[in-house]
Amino acid sequence: MLSTTRIKLWTFAEKIGFKRNIYNTYQVLAYAYAAKKNYLKAYEAQKLFIAYKDSLVGEDKQNVVAGLKFQYDLDKKQSEIAILTRDKALQAETANHQRLKIYALLIGFYLRDYWPRIGREQQAKTKSKQPTPATT
Repeated sequence: MLSTTRIKLWTFAEKIGFKRNIYNTYQVLAYAYAAKKNYLKAYEAQKLFIAYKDSLVGEDKQNVVAGLKFQYDLDKKQSEIAILTRDKALQAETANHQRLKIYALLIGFYLRDYWPRIGREQQAKTKSKQPTPATT
């Protein structure tokens, strides 16, 4: 008969929900019962082994799907971050270009309005510094 230690371990594994150990235990039990020619118990253990196997395969597939979904979501978020970063850089560049255009426009207005005045003032200074022709 199976040792009491194995039965205790199997009970404990079932209690904490450690399906891989339960799955392996049912497989061992099926072989052990079949070897002892207790085919009814071997059949029951084999059915439970298959049930746990199906459950584990389903969990494995769920884990794979969850991993793929996580990776997809992560890639999607990273691409969104990259797009937002590019948009922010483009907005900053556009703002710089607009600022430069405004500065150029302001300088143009300044030069248009004040340059002639500066020119007139310099001409007036030049004329005032020129010696007046002496009248004889």
